[in-house]
Amino acid sequence: MSNTVSTSTHVSIPSSASSGGSASTANRMAAIQKQIESLQKQLLKLQESSSQDATEQAKLIQQQIKMLQAQLAQLQAEQQKEAEKAQKSQQTDQTAGAAGEAESAGASGSDTLGTEVDVYV
Repeated sequence: MSNTVSTSTHVSIPSSASSGGSASTANRMAAIQKQIESLQKQLLKLQESSSQDATEQAKLIQQQIKMLQAQLAQLQAEQQKEAEKAQKSQQTDQTAGAAGEAESAGASGSDTLGTEVDVYV
């Protein structure tokens, strides 16, 4: 009797050149995490068997898990970069807003320029 466990895992995670935002990244990360959990369950089942076939399949599953973990790490790094970029952009907007307010305050103060005459006696 042969203990053959057939595993087929299809990994399809679209990676686009332009990120669709943090929600898209979070969704992709969740999908990868689910795939990793599924593979880990398969791995646990294979560990119950001592056949050569099961050992080879376990090695393949471990490689798939490592690959998915690498993709997950890459997405986390992308998400971190996006967060830093958004934070810098927000700081730049705040700085520009403060500069704009200062300019408008200066402009309103210059409305009296040329309308008053100093008389010295």
